Amino acid sequence: MPFVVLTRGELSSNLPADQAAVEWKLWNQMHDDLAKLSTAGSNRVIKGASHYIHVDKPDVVVDAVSEVVESARRQQKRGKIATRTGTPGIGNRYDGRVVS
Repeated sequence: MPFVVLTRGELSSNLPADQAAVEWKLWNQMHDDLAKLSTAGSNRVIKGASHYIHVDKPDVVVDAVSEVVESARRQQKRGKIATRTGTPGIGNRYDGRVVS
C-alpha cells in the first residue's frame, strides 16, 4: 500500500537548540520506522515547514495525498490492493485478493 509520511524540516522553536536537534532526530527516526510499515512507504523531510506542514507548505501535502491516491488506484487496477465491501464500519470485509 502506498504510504507517505511528511516530516517537518524546521526544529522546534520552543526548545533550546541542542534539545530541538535531538527531538527532531528522534521524530525523524520514528517517521522512518512508520514509513517502513509499508513496502511502498517513504518519509519526506519538508524544508521550511514547521509542525504545521499543511499551513506552511500546503502544496506539498496536496501533492503527497494525490500521489498516494493515484498509486493506490493503479495498484487496485492491477489487483494488488484488496477492496472493501459493505457499509463503512459495519461488517466490512475484503474481497479476498492478495495484498502485497
